Amino acid sequence: MPILFVRLWIGIFFSLLNLGAFAQDDLSCRKDSEGVVWCAPTEGGIGQRPNGEVFCGVGQCITMTNGVVVCAAKEGGR
Repeated sequence: MPILFVRLWIGIFFSLLNLGAFAQDDLSCRKDSEGVVWCAPTEGGIGQRPNGEVFCGVGQCITMTNGVVVCAAKEGGR
């Protein structure tokens, strides 16, 4: 019986690690209105306009409260 619990906890641990990897991928890649997946450069960001157009920036991108996405102009910038 104890071996079953150990295997269960190991499975849960690796599942949680895997979820973190998917969350990171979700932040750096987006699908445009045509279904094409775009990914940001290593230190860059990604944004999506309301019409579905995806664009990448050399720095991180944020969505303003009015829905406009702004990216830093400096590589790796915030």
